[in-house]
Amino acid sequence: MVSKKLLVIGLDGATFDLMEPWLDAGLLPNFAKLMTNGSSGRLRSVPNTDTAPAWATFATGLNPANHGVFHEFNWSADRTTLEKVNNALGDNLPFWQIASDGGKRVVVMNIPFSHPATKVNGLMLAGYGAPGEHVEGFAHPADLIHEIDREVGRYEIDSAIQIAIREDQPEKGLQDSYAVAQRRTDAFIYGLGKTDWDLAAIAYNLPDVMAHFFWQQMVNGAGAQATAIQDGYMFVDKLVGQLLAQVGEDMNVLVMSDHGFGPLCATPESLSDWLLQQGFSHKTSAGQVPLKQRMMRGVHYGLRNFVNEHLKERLRHMLPGMRNRVESGSRFAGMDWGTTVAFAGSSPYEVWINRAGREKQGVVTDENYHEICAAVKQALLDWTDPVSGKPRVSRVLMADEVYHGRFKALAPDITIEWNVAAAPVAETMPGNSVRFDADHQPFGVLILSGPDIANGQEIKDATLEDLAPTILHLLETGHEEKVDGRILKEAFR
Repeated sequence: MVSKKLLVIGLDGATFDLMEPWLDAGLLPNFAKLMTNGSSGRLRSVPNTDTAPAWATFATGLNPANHGVFHEFNWSADRTTLEKVNNALGDNLPFWQIASDGGKRVVVMNIPFSHPATKVNGLMLAGYGAPGEHVEGFAHPADLIHEIDREVGRYEIDSAIQIAIREDQPEKGLQDSYAVAQRRTDAFIYGLGKTDWDLAAIAYNLPDVMAHFFWQQMVNGAGAQATAIQDGYMFVDKLVGQLLAQVGEDMNVLVMSDHGFGPLCATPESLSDWLLQQGFSHKTSAGQVPLKQRMMRGVHYGLRNFVNEHLKERLRHMLPGMRNRVESGSRFAGMDWGTTVAFAGSSPYEVWINRAGREKQGVVTDENYHEICAAVKQALLDWTDPVSGKPRVSRVLMADEVYHGRFKALAPDITIEWNVAAAPVAETMPGNSVRFDADHQPFGVLILSGPDIANGQEIKDATLEDLAPTILHLLETGHEEKVDGRILKEAFR
């Protein structure tokens, strides 16, 4: 190894499906330069491609069954409520903490679900998932956030683009997103100037946000935001150029994304509707729904449809427990658990079996568990789009196939990989109140570049689990803690 310094850049939701033609057209010169001077490949995400477990796997090198987070909303202990995840790392050490404990100086900012910030040998600001920028544990040292607000400008963990879009002000949301990303970059550069660092890591959410909301306009080539996704990638490329100019060229750089992107294929509500149609789930008659659940459903409907977005956001932060109970009570209102064998949770990528001894009112015994799983799997594979006649589902994965570790019992029973070629019309999809027209796909982006990296090497079969051990190896920490990933030695000189 030659270089001891490493810059890590995370791109939430970036995909080579979009980047490759823009690279060829010369629209992403800084990413192109990194790829020319290094190696790259597609990076497989966690099975359900959800943001929280993906970033936790990136940070720890563990698959979700070993770090314990399977979704942005995890089940409560009694499995009746879906609870928002703030810290996805639990008691697992992220690579920046391991590097810090090994004597390396680190600067880490905006890694999602990393709250509370750990006491590192250096500087840290938590990222998306934290309850706010000025809460306890957001920064290390604690006064760093106030210093950045004063010296650089107000630091924000998320832009208001989703609020703006839901209030029909997409251009305002776009400009806000750009401003937040630029201030975040300025803050990171300020942090780099404060310490003689060995490891620096930052994440950007622009690719994910743009793709969620403007995919269909991009595909159609029409609409006021038809070029918003491309413009967003170009803006991030410019920010990467600023970082590279700051740190210099003679160091290793790792660029990654937590998952890829594609057209919206399903929502939890549309998957739930399908399970009802197939007879795997059942509802009681309206009159049999308990009063508490009817009230929850009414409150949820009112909040969703008649409260402005700014007030909703304030309520989410002020009353997180109430939000969890209202959303869960509404989602499962009227479910006849006595006859339901399978149901959708908070994700359109997962089916849960109503298992006796695990679910509060479970009916599927150990003896018929595998039979029910097989029936649901076959029905999913037989599901075809009525318009195109194409299969809706590409692959169906059982928990035993993709999860291994101490928290495996908490894993979803069935994980779905949707066929993007058979994606229905997003605007008509049940439950699409957030106005998404694209969602996560299994393969993200990986680029390695620098003096220790081979030129022009295709990195094959890389997964998110591989990044933490590869990062620690590049830093020469000598750390050999057991992880699920491997060191991507084929990318090295």
